Amino acid sequence: MQLCPTKLSELSGDPFLRCDVDNLLMRHKHLFMNHKRLAEFITFIETGKPITREDYTDVSENIHFLVRNISGGTACYNNLLYISDEKADELAAFRIETGDIVMAISSNCGATFLYEGDRSENITLSHYLCRFRVDSSRLRPKYLVYYLNSSLMQEYFRGVETGKTQKNLSKAYIHDAPIFVPSIEEQDELCKRIASVESQIKEIESKIVTPTSIIDNVFQREFSFNYEQFSVLKKIKLHFRNSHSLANNLDLRFSSKFHRDAGDFVAQELNSRTSKKIKHYLAEPIVLGASVSPADYSENGEFCYISMATIKNWKFDSENASTVSKEYSDSKQAKTVRKNDIILARSGEGTIGKVALIDDDELQGVFADFTMRIRLKDYNPEFAYYYFRTTYFQYLIEIYKKGLGNNTNIFPIVVREFPMLDISLEEQQRIVAEIHSEIKKQEAIKSEIAELRSKIDEIIDNVVINAN
Repeated sequence: MQLCPTKLSELSGDPFLRCDVDNLLMRHKHLFMNHKRLAEFITFIETGKPITREDYTDVSENIHFLVRNISGGTACYNNLLYISDEKADELAAFRIETGDIVMAISSNCGATFLYEGDRSENITLSHYLCRFRVDSSRLRPKYLVYYLNSSLMQEYFRGVETGKTQKNLSKAYIHDAPIFVPSIEEQDELCKRIASVESQIKEIESKIVTPTSIIDNVFQREFSFNYEQFSVLKKIKLHFRNSHSLANNLDLRFSSKFHRDAGDFVAQELNSRTSKKIKHYLAEPIVLGASVSPADYSENGEFCYISMATIKNWKFDSENASTVSKEYSDSKQAKTVRKNDIILARSGEGTIGKVALIDDDELQGVFADFTMRIRLKDYNPEFAYYYFRTTYFQYLIEIYKKGLGNNTNIFPIVVREFPMLDISLEEQQRIVAEIHSEIKKQEAIKSEIAELRSKIDEIIDNVVINAN
């Protein structure tokens, strides 16, 4: 249902309108004649806590939720991060409990789920998330979550979030969120109707496989990558001190044999399948990117600036990329990209190792200082791109990187020596086509889920409209 011709985000140029809840209500007054503020029902609200890289561990009974762990109105338990027992004890007061409503207040602002106690692990929240509870005798938590995730309320959150690159949502706008509250009986009946649609969604969601899993499964089948043994070795604790405590002893600190048994396994696995290295397929030496200053940006520039922040979901996000001046791009011609180049993030915790394939003939761009360009010859660039995304290859970067936190780095002289699978171009293309086929199947599944979620929106919208 189209609620209005203008999106709230279009008000971003007017700070007085953009952040004015009353303006939203006026534009949607036919829907919000009987609205209430969410603050009237909130009994408790609390923001999560930040942690450092040193607090993470491979596997434990303590999960630390990030924004990515909210998907489609439910908790997403893929790609989990675990924290140490010590940190979990420190954050004991901030664990989520059954009945808590969890909301993203950064990045994907407004994304919400209800925690129903379906995990045995302790779960704490990132500072990009908050949790709150409501008076369930007046406002059913499940109904509220359905309502907050509706297109109507997501439009509200898009309108009041702040920030350019990193969107944020303040508690004030959570409190001010306009809530339509039917009777308890109506809420319960509404939840039953939506639950029926949700059951269909969950059945279909069971068929979803992440792109990384697709890639790993194909490479496991084609090259006998032993991910089961790899997973076992990753869990083995070889020492009881954090590796950063060895910072003054370079020989120990950077020895994969000392603290990465799984790393030795991956290296041996790959080297047993090929004698080739990345350097054998380079069309030219690997090139580091260019730094940029505020004065180098230009709204009228034709060249995008390809930074780590613009590599999202393993793709270059050209729509949200800044552009640089002609003078800057002219001076950085050695740092530009063309179709089939691979850009690899070489720095930063959480970003190092991420890759993007330039697949656009028309794209003009300069790649950033904390990335590197890999330009291949006699090799299928898409196959290389998928190989670089495998868990095996990413773990090579993990064990050979140097530094800590955002000062973590990996350099071309190391990357060029990584094993490169040696198979014919025909075989590479066949495997690429297989991955494409599997990804396309997943896209069809996601489209089906999106259609069902739109039905939930319609149910919510119709209830609000009919009430007015």
